[in-house]
Amino acid sequence: MQAGRSFDLFFRGDHKEIVRRYHDTPKGGGPGDMAFIVGSLAFIGRLEEAEVVFDNEEPNLDPEARCFSLFFLAITHNRNGQQAGFFHRLNQIRRIHGSFSGGAFYWMQAIAFFHFNGSRFKVAERLAKRAYLEATVQQNFYGRALALDLHGHALVAIGDVEAGIASMRRAKQFFEQLGNGSYVRVMDKAISNYQVLYTPHLLSSDEKLGFPANVVALTQNNYTDVFQLLTAVRALCLSGRLDEAHVYLEKAQTIVESEAHKRCEPVVSFRKAMLEWSSGKTEYAKQILSELELNLDKFDYKFQAQILGFLHKISSSCGQDTDQSRLLRLKKITAISQYGLAKRILRRQGHCLSDITLGKDPLGDIIDQIHSQSTPLEEKFALIIKHSLFGMLYEVLELDRSEIVIYVNPLPNSLFIFDRGNVTFVEQHVSQNLVSKCLQIFSETTCVSKAELVDILWGYSYHPTRHDPLVYNLMTRVRTVLGDNSGTWIEAKGGGYQVSPMIRILCHSWSPQISVSDEPLTKSHHDLSELNQRQVKIIQYLNRFESLTAKDCSDLFEGVSRVTVSRDLKGLSTERYLLRHGRGKATYYTLNQERLSQ
Repeated sequence: MQAGRSFDLFFRGDHKEIVRRYHDTPKGGGPGDMAFIVGSLAFIGRLEEAEVVFDNEEPNLDPEARCFSLFFLAITHNRNGQQAGFFHRLNQIRRIHGSFSGGAFYWMQAIAFFHFNGSRFKVAERLAKRAYLEATVQQNFYGRALALDLHGHALVAIGDVEAGIASMRRAKQFFEQLGNGSYVRVMDKAISNYQVLYTPHLLSSDEKLGFPANVVALTQNNYTDVFQLLTAVRALCLSGRLDEAHVYLEKAQTIVESEAHKRCEPVVSFRKAMLEWSSGKTEYAKQILSELELNLDKFDYKFQAQILGFLHKISSSCGQDTDQSRLLRLKKITAISQYGLAKRILRRQGHCLSDITLGKDPLGDIIDQIHSQSTPLEEKFALIIKHSLFGMLYEVLELDRSEIVIYVNPLPNSLFIFDRGNVTFVEQHVSQNLVSKCLQIFSETTCVSKAELVDILWGYSYHPTRHDPLVYNLMTRVRTVLGDNSGTWIEAKGGGYQVSPMIRILCHSWSPQISVSDEPLTKSHHDLSELNQRQVKIIQYLNRFESLTAKDCSDLFEGVSRVTVSRDLKGLSTERYLLRHGRGKATYYTLNQERLSQ
């Protein structure tokens, strides 16, 4: 192929500059620039102009330049869903690709791209591998990069995520050597998307998500940017950050509508359904999915599998029977496409996959473990906490997504706030202080007076002057832990506090319960004559609540120094009335049931 002045610009990815210099000016480019002009016009979305240029210049092009141009025209038609245009150009490639050395690459790569977009991922993976070998034999550096890129995407799709990302990183290295900065940036985003979708990243911040802070400010016409935003939506749903997910979805929707990205519209709707379901609007989510199912391209197996799998998940979460026709379609789609996610959906439902192999998908493996009935609840919590998959707690704890639930101590030293899909994890040793005890009281009754709080928590007869500051300080701590909305969740009413009817408070502990009577301990239960009054009161406190800290003791005894409190606790520990746990500031105490039963 004759190389014109646009040769270097094309392989560096400067397609807009090629169009500006050699197409949008009266002087234009020479014969050696035509193939690169056609490819650049196709790249930047001006397909109709690319078609006109090619049809006018085709007689003047050698076979390689014609094949090169036809390849980019065919790929663009396929990407835009224009199958008639794709097959027309593919047939032209078929007739000429054998007439020059290196033509087999364009033929293989075009067919591989077609099968990939048609969700026949295993076929696409094999063809992309062959295209890479053809490009290697011909020393087609750019072709090797394109083939490795497609091969990586196909491997990820069939579930072999680690190998797919490795292939894409090799492709990125080729593009870097070519100086193709725009393709390198696109590949960086694609790899980042896959890492978030398929590898166990901590999802506690945008930096860990792999997205820049200004991702929501993107406005350019780029499929990769849109899918990056939609990937963020899915990741944020898994991590229980729905308010942030809505921001990403709205930005993606704005770009799709303004740029008329027809290909992205159903994916935006799918993510919207995911958000609505995550926030408890199940029927609305089902309506969106059902409309998508009716209007979906019957050959888009990947998207069909996602919709069928999600509809099945919603039915299961609502206790409804599985639609067997949908399940049968999912099995057929999986057999044709070898789509990795579809394989896992089927396996999670206990369906035999003897003829299907699962690839290396680290995040998929973790989600499989969390879904598995054989995984202990403690282990599920550990996986969710480690990888910040807080959105999955709704399923693990069988909570209603439309409710607001404060869940105290599902793990030691923790508290979760579930607010219609949003999940806040608080880890401030709340299980060993009065905040936990106060919330436990509210879990048993929706309304409690200040006198009752003082009696239960401190054991005093209520006196407003002395005890109101204690109560106010405690409620400030409770509201600080619960966050911005706590003022409406727990309201002051009369001489006490009332939990809003829309709030449900649950208490749980992994620690074994100590079976000690709720009645005050006296010498008839055990000889406590060697203990002082404060130490007896500590035992009475632990008779109702399972643990306490030195700070709790200071709250119990007005005017008593920390040194005295520490001496009381040390004495009880030495005499084995109390068991000491943790170290430093994390130290807390529980009753020694064995000692008290002697």
